[in-house]
Amino acid sequence: MRFIVALLVLAGFAWGGYRIYEQAVGDNAGQMHHNSAAEPLSLLRGSHSTTSLLAGLLHSATRASYAGQSPLVSRSVPAATYHGAVHYAPSENLEAIDASAIVNSHCDHLDVAMYSFTDWELAEAITRFAGNGRKVRIYRDREQYDQEDRRGSHVGNLFHGNRNIAIRVKGSRILMHIKGWSDGCTLREGSANWSPSGEKQQDNTLTLTADPGAIRAYEANFNKMWSRADNQIIQ
Repeated sequence: MRFIVALLVLAGFAWGGYRIYEQAVGDNAGQMHHNSAAEPLSLLRGSHSTTSLLAGLLHSATRASYAGQSPLVSRSVPAATYHGAVHYAPSENLEAIDASAIVNSHCDHLDVAMYSFTDWELAEAITRFAGNGRKVRIYRDREQYDQEDRRGSHVGNLFHGNRNIAIRVKGSRILMHIKGWSDGCTLREGSANWSPSGEKQQDNTLTLTADPGAIRAYEANFNKMWSRADNQIIQ
C-alpha cells in the first residue's frame, strides 16, 4: 500500500513539473507575437518570468545537440526558430527578434551584411555585443551607406571610434543587397532591412537557422566580400 501511495505522489510531482514547463514554453512562444509597437530592448532587460527562463535553458540544451554549440537561447525567440523557422512582418516584430538574438549570443564574433541600416535599436544591440570585447564586422552597400551618411546617420555616430566594430563599404555600385548576419552559431537571413519600417511595418521575412552548413556558406561568402580590393574602409 505504501508503495502505491509513493508512486502516486511521484506521479503528481511529475505532472506538476510538466504543466509548469508547458506553460513556460507557451509564454515563450507567445512573446513572438508581441505588438509591433513594443520596445524590443525591453525584452532583453529581465522582464520574463522564472518559468520562461527555465524553458529557455531547457531549449538551449536541446538546440546544443543540433548545432554543436551552446549559446544561450534568446528568451523571446523559441528554439524552433534556430532550425529554420521563418518569421513575417508586420504580424511579428522582426526588430525584437534580431535584437534579442544578437544581445543573447554567447558566440565570439558577428558578421553583418546589411543593405540599409538606420535602426537605432539594432545599432544598440550591436554595441552591447561589441562591448564584451567581441569583434563585429559590418559590410554595407555603397549607395545606401552614402545616402545615410549624407543625412547624418545616428547609427554611424554610435559606432564611430568603437575599436571592436569594423565597417567596410562595397566599392562597386552593383548592389550589395544581402540582409543577413552570422555569429558562427546562428545565421540570420531574410528580406527585412535594418530599418524600423522594414522590421516592423513592411511585408518582410526573417529566418534564423543553426544549420552548420548554411553558417559556413554565409561566412565564406562574407569573407570574400570583406576582402574585395576596392572596398571603402570606414573604420
